[in-house]
Amino acid sequence: MGIEKVGLSLIRNTVKAKGGSVLRSKPDVFHGINPTLRYTENGKIFALPRFITPEMQEARAMNQIAIRQAKAGNVVRTYPKATSKDLIRLTSETIEDTYSRVEWTNPKDGKLYNLLKQGETEDDKVIVRILDEEGAFIKEVQLEPKNIKILDDFSSGTDYIKSSSSMFDVMTHGDIVATFAK
Repeated sequence: MGIEKVGLSLIRNTVKAKGGSVLRSKPDVFHGINPTLRYTENGKIFALPRFITPEMQEARAMNQIAIRQAKAGNVVRTYPKATSKDLIRLTSETIEDTYSRVEWTNPKDGKLYNLLKQGETEDDKVIVRILDEEGAFIKEVQLEPKNIKILDDFSSGTDYIKSSSSMFDVMTHGDIVATFAK
């Protein structure tokens, strides 16, 4: 039996086992493995929930929110309850304004909030104005910023990024990652 016949024989057996045609075969779905616990004294196995800690449950909720927002695409938001000053900052497309605002979704209840940076205090805390989804003022708080360490290549050119934009032609990969983190 030649190599071609062995290959065709293997494909035929695989197709028969899965049922259908090679062109219509569906990929196997991977759902992950749920952790289990074995009680050594009697050998019983107990299935543990996949997201067992509150931190894991919150991370899962945040992941689902990110997936839902990515699928929604570019959504144009309106802010009917925003003040005129807040509305300018929420809809502005300047670099300064985009760096001083963020949309945040609370993973506990799924509500959307707009956070606007108002400034910084003398002890390096950030003053943030919190607005709801429609732009209505909720409160102003002082937050202590988190330190984020970015380990990346900040020295070489843009071998990683091929873009027609001249802004990205002068930035390293590390610069772009740091900009995204800001």
